[in-house]
Amino acid sequence: MRSTLAKIAALIAGALTINGLSAQTKHAPKVQHLRALPSTVDLGVYDSVHKFDNIQTMTYEQIWCDWHKYRPDKLQQELKTIVAKGRIPFVTIEPYAINVIGSTATLLPDIAVGKYDAITLALAREINSLGSPVFVRWGPEMDCVSDKPWAIQPAADFIAAFRQFVKNFKRISATSPIVWSPVGNEGCEQYYPGDDVVDYTGYSLYELPAVSINWFGREQSFADWMDQKYPRFVKFNKPIIISELGICDTPAKQKAWMQAAFAAVPKYPLVKALIYFNTQDLVSWQKWGGAGAPKWFIDPAVFTN
Repeated sequence: MRSTLAKIAALIAGALTINGLSAQTKHAPKVQHLRALPSTVDLGVYDSVHKFDNIQTMTYEQIWCDWHKYRPDKLQQELKTIVAKGRIPFVTIEPYAINVIGSTATLLPDIAVGKYDAITLALAREINSLGSPVFVRWGPEMDCVSDKPWAIQPAADFIAAFRQFVKNFKRISATSPIVWSPVGNEGCEQYYPGDDVVDYTGYSLYELPAVSINWFGREQSFADWMDQKYPRFVKFNKPIIISELGICDTPAKQKAWMQAAFAAVPKYPLVKALIYFNTQDLVSWQKWGGAGAPKWFIDPAVFTN
């Protein structure tokens, strides 16, 4: 993985010159490896409040793209901003229904038969034009989040839609690694779309103590959650990215929880990256015992050497 990232970094450097971004990156922070992690595991962040902009240990930066709101060139500008920090973009594409194409009720079948190929190709062209690798995570958390129209649907429908997306996306942006990323709960395996359309697997891992106590009778550590989810992914033998990671607690407890997480990572050799979700959740966790929408914000210093 380290050699792969070195190659990616070289490609990014070349792309910066091609795209005229070298001036922007001249004073960009150089990515450093967090010493608390194995050399094969890197960090990333989704950071809605830009508190991590100068944290040098972030290899990846995640952004969201709702394709029903897609506007030409807006995405590429976001990608260039990430690359200018010396980071690798990690784009989560949420495939909401586009009214002029079809309804929410027929979303997955419509994607599978090609009705959304035009938006797929437009996204692929914009991402490919960056000239450097961009990780792409399509239709995340399909096994759990019921307010997403692609989630909790027949597995065959999701798989057909995922495969159609990747087939067309890769026609244009062949070097973009594709990430299949459920929540990782029991039964998520049924949504696996096949080795030929997945480069990385991933899943979400959040700890909200009040909810864990409600579910398990005690708080859960990173290792507790990993011991539940990780075995479901071993059979695929793909590198794993923890695509969304969060701990909602006091600053001191967050720091301790994350330090224990870093120490536990070597137990899970397929894990290649942890991407922290530094924002407030869009969903209330009240129905599971939480106080509302959790705030996953954390002190960026937790991720420094």
